[in-house]
Amino acid sequence: MLIVFLLVTLLKLVSGLPVRHSSTSSLQSLSIRADLGDANQQRSLWDILKSSFATLFACIWLSIHPNIPAPSDGEWTQRRRRLTAMLCALIVPELVFVWALRQWWAANQIAKAHKGRGWTRVHGFFVSMGGFVLTKGNRVPLDADQIVKLEARGLIKWPDISKEEIQDRSKGDFLAKSVALVQTTWFVVQCIARFQQRMTVTELELVTVAYAGLNVALYLTWWNKPLDVRSPAPVVETATKEIMQVLYGAPRDDGASETTVDDTATLSKLSIVVDSSSVSKSKPSLRLMPSPRKALHNLLRFFAWLARPFNGMLTANEIHRGANRVPTFYAPDFEKEGKNNYYIGLGLLVAMLFGVIHCVGWNFDFPTSQERFLWRLAAAYIAVAPLPFQLLGSAILRHRKTGSRRSRVFMYMSARAWYSILALYVLARFALLVLPLIAFRKLPSGAYVDLAWSQYIPHV
Repeated sequence: MLIVFLLVTLLKLVSGLPVRHSSTSSLQSLSIRADLGDANQQRSLWDILKSSFATLFACIWLSIHPNIPAPSDGEWTQRRRRLTAMLCALIVPELVFVWALRQWWAANQIAKAHKGRGWTRVHGFFVSMGGFVLTKGNRVPLDADQIVKLEARGLIKWPDISKEEIQDRSKGDFLAKSVALVQTTWFVVQCIARFQQRMTVTELELVTVAYAGLNVALYLTWWNKPLDVRSPAPVVETATKEIMQVLYGAPRDDGASETTVDDTATLSKLSIVVDSSSVSKSKPSLRLMPSPRKALHNLLRFFAWLARPFNGMLTANEIHRGANRVPTFYAPDFEKEGKNNYYIGLGLLVAMLFGVIHCVGWNFDFPTSQERFLWRLAAAYIAVAPLPFQLLGSAILRHRKTGSRRSRVFMYMSARAWYSILALYVLARFALLVLPLIAFRKLPSGAYVDLAWSQYIPHV
């Protein structure tokens, strides 16, 4: 009911916004701009694209704070991993914000637990991104609980590293983050001023406003997280057998060597239920074409494989044995505190607001009525979809703890619905990214009129 109320209120609000008429092609608008005279400042098509894409770049590339890479990771591997995070920020920026919230919550809890030792939120983020490792040669990342266990048994000394030393390892300081934050905030202010003056705002600018607003929340959440740290801090010079026993129990005698985290092996808690083992075995068929049911099942499994980065942002909370870095979307698990629902609920609210911002373009003038309909449909869907997405995900994880047949059937059917919602959400996101670009072929002439900032200056 709350979602319906928000949408109805939003529709009443946007119904009062000016509808953009008199659409003209971009070439025709050049002659129109010449006839407008010097009464208003003008902006070019390049000005619109430049400001929007520069802000989008700051939102989906500069705002990402990756975890510390493994020593064997080359430059290309690190770039590829960051490109994956960038694509996630472009397609599902709300999940990136949830990942940031998970790390922020963990950093807060770590800082509170070890405040007496001089640890701050910066230390909490440093632990969460794999900042403390066993030795220089054996770069096994340690979480806060493991450090406490080793220190309690006298096997290591408490890491003596100050907040300033951690910040020195960061590639981004207070000034750099402030500049990026000011850039995105300034873009939002400009668009709000255009709405206030009842001027034309393009679809691309509206999409950028949604990203910029989410980017402000992302920057504030990761404000104390070091940026692009490449070298972790070892806690001991030599890893003794006793230390390894405390960390992993009985020592391994299979001769296995240290391995790197494989993100593709970090199985999602949700993708498990879309595995072939959960479906009853059927007799082999001689048909060349698979049945529709089998084809749908294979499609869902393939999409589950593609969606593993999305799942990782929601559930990645384990450091696997023998890994020399934390998972790409890792955040320590504090579910035992019973407060994980806080950041999930906040992330859900932000995701819905992200969709609501797109609904502001409900009455925008598009080149065709079909494009306007697609925009409305996609905007309404991404505003509403996060709620059933979260409810189904929580139900699956809750029933996963029980082993009854009824629970397995429920999980399988719910997982199908969960991945279907996610697939449609990704399609809607692509539609909201493509429609603003093709709308540039026929922009209203008012889109080229620049802001008149002089009206905000009081005249005597």
